Amino acid sequence: MNGFTFYRGPSMLNRLPVRLVCSGILAPSRNRKTGPMVQFSALPDDKPPATIEDILAGCGDCKIKRLCYVDRSKAPYQQWKQDYPDYNPRKDAHLLRLYPHRYCMFGDPASIPAYVWKIIRRESKGHTGYTQQWEKPRFQHLKSWLMASCHNLAQKDKAESMGWKPYVITDSVLDGMRQCPYQKSEGAIRCAHCLLCDGNHGTIQITKHGSPSKLSHWEAIQA
Repeated sequence: MNGFTFYRGPSMLNRLPVRLVCSGILAPSRNRKTGPMVQFSALPDDKPPATIEDILAGCGDCKIKRLCYVDRSKAPYQQWKQDYPDYNPRKDAHLLRLYPHRYCMFGDPASIPAYVWKIIRRESKGHTGYTQQWEKPRFQHLKSWLMASCHNLAQKDKAESMGWKPYVITDSVLDGMRQCPYQKSEGAIRCAHCLLCDGNHGTIQITKHGSPSKLSHWEAIQA
């Protein structure tokens, strides 16, 4: 048992069936950037995350879902096909305290009801989290614990004016804005040890990064 199911029901984005799961409870992720973190995902509950139409429950109207660099056939599909037991706060809470949390590896946290996150977050020893839904009035309550995912400086400025802490992609390192510690340290500081992306530590910039295919995705997203 290396994961839990926390929620199965209608998505807060569009009422489609969504499932919130996590993996890495006992054997945390080996992701090079994040380090040892429990990986949460908002996945379609009734079908595998194979096509764009299949992932609408967790991703909603996200502007970048067609260009997302997350490979749905890998970690998201592996999580989806697992029959994780339902989380029981009375006997399982201590397992959520072993490693920091990542909200979400796949899908948007906004797709899951707030009460579910409240149960999870009260056991967290730290987390990172991001949402594409930061512009919508009904999701403004998420700004206390999620970063506004921004793809250009205009979005960053708007998010800051609304009270969000943006995580913004830039073409180059800009003065006066904190740079992602993982990138600044050239990989020495991983997300599991940083945890600044929790909605409470100001704006963070990261320059375009990754493989050539990922870089082309970033450029398309910004365009």
